[in-house]
Amino acid sequence: MSKKLSIIIISYNTKESILKSIRSIYASFPDDLFEIVVVDNNSVDGSPEEIRKRFPEVSLIVNPVNRGFAAGCNQGLKISQGEYLLLLNPDTLIDQSLLKMVEYMKDNKKVGVLGCKVLNPDGSIQRTAYAPPSLLNDIISSLTFKWLWLLRPKNRWVARQCRISQKPFEVGWISGACLLTRRETIQDIGLLDEKFFLGAEDVDWCYRAQNKGWKVVYFPQARVIHIGGQSKKKELALKIESHYQKRIHFAQKYYGKTALRLIRRISLTELLIKEVIIRLKPKIDEAEKRAKLKGYRQALKILSGKSK
Repeated sequence: MSKKLSIIIISYNTKESILKSIRSIYASFPDDLFEIVVVDNNSVDGSPEEIRKRFPEVSLIVNPVNRGFAAGCNQGLKISQGEYLLLLNPDTLIDQSLLKMVEYMKDNKKVGVLGCKVLNPDGSIQRTAYAPPSLLNDIISSLTFKWLWLLRPKNRWVARQCRISQKPFEVGWISGACLLTRRETIQDIGLLDEKFFLGAEDVDWCYRAQNKGWKVVYFPQARVIHIGGQSKKKELALKIESHYQKRIHFAQKYYGKTALRLIRRISLTELLIKEVIIRLKPKIDEAEKRAKLKGYRQALKILSGKSK
């Protein structure tokens, strides 16, 4: 018998975190309501073995290489059975309030994507809901003064509502850290774009859903705790490369050639400045420095069109 809810978790060297996350799911939901699908992206910390040992009922896919977040999610989505599908980070802890998200989706048929309140371990709120993507926002994100994005009224409104609202409200996009959708929506808009290796696949998915007439909603009545900050220094290079790759791919899809050239130039300037700063910085861990410089070199290839 198929389950009502499928929970898809992508794991990459997150053994301790994902085991705690899975425990929190079993402690929060009735067993007959959900299934868990874990896609492991070639972890070397023993994650798959521990999951098989402690949670044999979990559907586990083990990739021989790191396929990235979007591709991993798609693998999980393809074998899932649920009417509703939840993308959940491996370093999250949930409680019974997430059941309210499923009930809300049942009662609101036009909602295609639903996010919830995501908290830091100290109880403060993480930003996981945003205004619709735009060329101006992408340009601002390339600049040193990140606060400039608050000059846009839509950005200010969403940021304020996330802090104070106790009722659901529509937003531009929801973070994939905890993102609920329905099978009907996926059948309508398709799976995640696998050209986004790490990041912006959630922005793209929400954007496509809205273009098809689905609502994207922030639901503050439910919450998860997101530990975050678990990445290791050796993954810094991949994160930097993915950051610029997703920026370029999104611009290619939606902004046109002129805007793409502008994004490339701004990103190139930003990258060169960062490289000068990191080389001149007197006190920095050598492993971190090498990882960042490696990431900058890979990003330069992307910006110059020499990398896929």
